[in-house]
Amino acid sequence: MFPYNERLHAAKAIRNVVRRGVSKRINQGVRVHFIKSQQTRVAIIVSKQFSKKAVQRNRQRRVLTQALRDVLDKKTQKYNIVVTDKSRSEMLSYTQAKDLFEQVFSENP
Repeated sequence: MFPYNERLHAAKAIRNVVRRGVSKRINQGVRVHFIKSQQTRVAIIVSKQFSKKAVQRNRQRRVLTQALRDVLDKKTQKYNIVVTDKSRSEMLSYTQAKDLFEQVFSENP
């Protein structure tokens, strides 16, 4: 999990990123919305459409969080990022998620 000051909390802030930011579909059902900012802040949303079981949703959230954290550590540009996973597809592995995030952020320096 990201530290408290690096998370997007308010629904208004998340809605702003989703509406005004760049949207990239990285996998079936997984979307990354981001907008340049002065400080990196992140929200990761895994809906019940992914799985009805909280254990699987939390595991997917942890995998996405760690992969995104490792990719963002190398970036100097700051973003507000919202990752949504609404798919009913299989769970992403850490390496798959990291490769997908690197691909998204390499296109947008």
